[in-house]
Amino acid sequence: MVEWRAYGDHLYITDLEADGQSAVGIVQLGNGTAYYYWNTDGNGTTRHVNLNLPENRPLAVGAAVGNYQGTPTGGLIWSSVSTKSVSTSYSP
Repeated sequence: MVEWRAYGDHLYITDLEADGQSAVGIVQLGNGTAYYYWNTDGNGTTRHVNLNLPENRPLAVGAAVGNYQGTPTGGLIWSSVSTKSVSTSYSP
């Protein structure tokens, strides 16, 4: 599971399954650049990533699973990737 909080640009990647795979958070910027944040700590853990992105920018945030192999996309199970469009804008 991935949670995006626009206020402060926080990404939370939580591993919800005891399946031996890692949870992966994906952030894709409007220019097509993608970043992959792995939570390799196992079931029930959450990795927090505090990003510093420009305000009022569209981006896509997603979740996936994989078997970490030491590189950003090594071991990623591409068929598990799911993304949604969000923004860096915050409105309370």
